[in-house]
Amino acid sequence: GRIDGRGYNWWHKSTDGTTRDGRPRTLQFFSCDNIRVDGITIVNSPMWTIHPVCSNNVTIHGVTIKNPWDSPNTDGVNPESCTGVLVSGCEFSVGDDCVAIKSGKFSRERALRPPCTGVRVRHSSMHDGHGAVVVGSETAGGVSDVLVEDCVFARTDRGLRVKTRCGRGRDSLVGGVVFRRISMEGVGVPFVVNAFYNCDADGMEGWVQDRSALPVDMGTPRMGDFAFEDI
Repeated sequence: GRIDGRGYNWWHKSTDGTTRDGRPRTLQFFSCDNIRVDGITIVNSPMWTIHPVCSNNVTIHGVTIKNPWDSPNTDGVNPESCTGVLVSGCEFSVGDDCVAIKSGKFSRERALRPPCTGVRVRHSSMHDGHGAVVVGSETAGGVSDVLVEDCVFARTDRGLRVKTRCGRGRDSLVGGVVFRRISMEGVGVPFVVNAFYNCDADGMEGWVQDRSALPVDMGTPRMGDFAFEDI
């Protein structure tokens, strides 16, 4: 089947400062178990296309997601604070990140931003998007045990990207991340790890962008082990 999100009714509203956060996702799951999205095509998402939140055992297989290259924030698959996610055999051509792994912002209650863990992205094609596979920037609950393998990235702005910032919180440990057997062609910047990511209204404030050594406090994010193999 084919789902048309008719996002063109929403994209032009995303810059007026009033409806940006009100744009719907095409498929969104809250606190669900045993989700399987299989074999469908989704086009023209108003915002993020598939967004499971605080869910367990999520499989997204053989799905094609196509959003125009200039459609704002139309990420492909964004698992947030989930446990056990498999994305396999999918094709992405979107206006933002193809796959973005998240765990919420520090401002959210701790119970609503558990870690995102056990994520597998395999045998998928990401082309003509912003980031191919991205961790963050919302990582307040932490991200761990991520494996991205046997994928092709073509003509994306970024390849493998990690983004965080001050204010993500003491639980924001990103580690146990493995990228292997990846082919990239025409990718603007293949690898990015950014701890000063500019997002939200305060993204350019001094406490976010200051490059000097600062005391470790409740808002300091942490990064652990990463492996990049056969790319």
